[in-house]
Amino acid sequence: MLMDWRQDIRLINERIDLHFDRHSNTRYWLSVVRDPYDQTINFFFWTHHRGFRQRSIPLHSLHTTDLHALTTVIAGIRAHTQLSITYYGFTGLRWPDSGQRIQARAHPTELLPTDAPPVYHAATTAPPSPTPGHWVAIAEQIADNAMAADPTLEATTVLAMDATDPLDPACLITLVTAPPDLRTLHLQVGPTLGWGFAAPAIVLPEQDPATAAAAVIAAFTAAPS
Repeated sequence: MLMDWRQDIRLINERIDLHFDRHSNTRYWLSVVRDPYDQTINFFFWTHHRGFRQRSIPLHSLHTTDLHALTTVIAGIRAHTQLSITYYGFTGLRWPDSGQRIQARAHPTELLPTDAPPVYHAATTAPPSPTPGHWVAIAEQIADNAMAADPTLEATTVLAMDATDPLDPACLITLVTAPPDLRTLHLQVGPTLGWGFAAPAIVLPEQDPATAAAAVIAAFTAAPS
């Protein structure tokens, strides 16, 4: 079993090295997302160049939610990189060895009804090509337009882990209003079988998704907090 986790650690670390390009004025970090619906733990690589939107790239999924397994994998990652790690979906859970909380409080993007069914799930396929397809380009343009129209918005784009076309992955756009409002909007561009988070998303039409997104975002930002 240990060898299985060693293989997972190796895959994650190799993919971190692939995307960690060390550009100036750019922040890099990792996130670990627990998906209780599919019983997986999903790993993402994040980049945020100053003045631009955040971007997330799926790295790998563990097909377990066992915290001892997670402890082993995290130790292997920390032995390889000093990148910070943010945890999602672990509220109320503690590390088995130390007893410390894994995640102090829920993040705004995961404040969902406890009985809400998952709209998209964790992946079983390999991460998409690092060369973005046209769905990703459209999503990034939508995110950039939203930030230009309202600089107080925080925009993030996430590539689908199990896109119907791995060379042209669908993309999730997440928009969060500034504190203390902290409302969240999820938009999906392109077809996919699932995602690495469990949050409801508005699926934009494949024909002219940018126009549809502009209308949805305008209504979202105009809504009272």
